[in-house]
Formats: sequence, structure tokens, C-alpha cells
Amino acid sequence: MTVTTARPVAGSARRIRAARIARLLAPAAVALGGWASSELVVRVDAPPHRFRPDVTVGFGEPPVDGVTATPPVLVVVLDDDARVAAQWTAVGVEAVWAVADTTVALWQRGRPAVVVGLDAELVVPAWPTLRLPVAVACGLAPGGPASR
Repeated sequence: MTVTTARPVAGSARRIRAARIARLLAPAAVALGGWASSELVVRVDAPPHRFRPDVTVGFGEPPVDGVTATPPVLVVVLDDDARVAAQWTAVGVEAVWAVADTTVALWQRGRPAVVVGLDAELVVPAWPTLRLPVAVACGLAPGGPASR
């Protein structure tokens, strides 16, 4: 399957968009006993590396120092590079949403990617309350990240 190519969101626009997506996912994450962040660093030991996803959703207490060694449940990347999404699922992340201009590639650990369009809704299968319309993730829906 081919992942749609798009311009990655750059600079402050990327950070603002990520913060808005995290804010939209936060109520569901908190209701599940977790958190959503656009500032977290994930440290993995094999091989030693640090990743900074655009948005992270995890369970339990958020790390006080902003660094976690526990794979998050969901990672949202504002880039549709398949290598980036594959890296996340390889370190144990349940779901990755790779957001492009008008599509999102859904990656689930152990499954091939599925690309969905603006009329779809993003859902983490094991936690169906973690959901977001694709149009909102892409910043194209009223009330979504681009309009606030």
C-alpha cells in the first residue's frame, strides 16, 4: 500500500497543530486514566534513541521530567513518512496516526497501514473512546485544529 505524500507541517505551525490535537484527545485519555501531550520525549533502549512525537497518548501518570521509556498507546505524527510510523510500531506503540494534508495513514502494531480520507474517523481499536475525525486531524474541519 502506498502512503500519500504531502508537505510536512513545519516550525511553529506544526507545534500549534500538535498542541491542538493533544488538547482534543486529552478528555478521552484522562477518562481512561491517561494523558495526552505534544511535548513528551520517548526514550527507547534498543538501539538507544530518543524520539519526540508530535502528539503522544499514554496511560498512568505522565512523566514529571517529560521523558518516558514506556511506549505510549498512541502517537500522532504530522508527517506521512512510512519509516517514521514503522519506527513507532516497532518500539511497541499500539497505534500511529500519520497525518498528511487530506489523508491519514493508520498504523497498528502487527498490521499493514491503512490510508483513510477526510470522511473517516480515527480510532484506537483497543480504546475506542480515543477517536478523532480525519478532517479535524488534518486541520480542515470547523472547530478542528486549524480553526482555533
